[in-house]
Amino acid sequence: MTIHTFIKGFFILLSLSLSINTYARSAPWVGVSLQGKTCESELLAKGPYNYRFELEKLESVKETYQKGTYSRGKRGDATDVLDYILLAFPNHQKVLLSAVRYQFTINNGMKKRAPLVSPVECYFQRAMNFDTEDYITVSLYAYYLNQLKLYEKSAQMYRKALTIDPDNVKILYSYSLVLVKQKKYTEALEHAQKVYQTKGVPQGLKKQLIKLGVWQ
Repeated sequence: MTIHTFIKGFFILLSLSLSINTYARSAPWVGVSLQGKTCESELLAKGPYNYRFELEKLESVKETYQKGTYSRGKRGDATDVLDYILLAFPNHQKVLLSAVRYQFTINNGMKKRAPLVSPVECYFQRAMNFDTEDYITVSLYAYYLNQLKLYEKSAQMYRKALTIDPDNVKILYSYSLVLVKQKKYTEALEHAQKVYQTKGVPQGLKKQLIKLGVWQ
């Protein structure tokens, strides 16, 4: 199993928890963008619904969009569809990941595309405020920040995810990689040793620590 396969498997993982979690029945915009602008917009979609517990509502949301009763962006454009679904399902993990990938194609100059209706980080902050126990969404946000080389912000989000699920091996693995980038080797080693108590974990992290002379 490669590192990329290992991490990718985590990001497409659905939350299988059947426990009752507390989440807000409203989903206001909160926080600021990476440029320091307040996250705000109209909230005209159906919902909000929680992706982890109310996925059966998705077809109804799609039908409402197809009837043409809503649009914040260019009607039918990918950004408009992403926006509508995320307004209705703030923590729709697959759509959040799609928004991340869309933004990366813009950042990397791969395609000339219209910007997202709202910044990626605004969607994530709204989602995390909506469901404070959704560790997958928090980890996705950490991944996004890591890819932007905002390592301290990324580390903060991984720590937040670990307060929800402290023994999650995949989160610990990703967090350790960020700590290595921050040159916080002692802390990275501590988490890595815990990670490698589990079988089947990719050796990439361990190899990095050995090369750095941290893992003896």
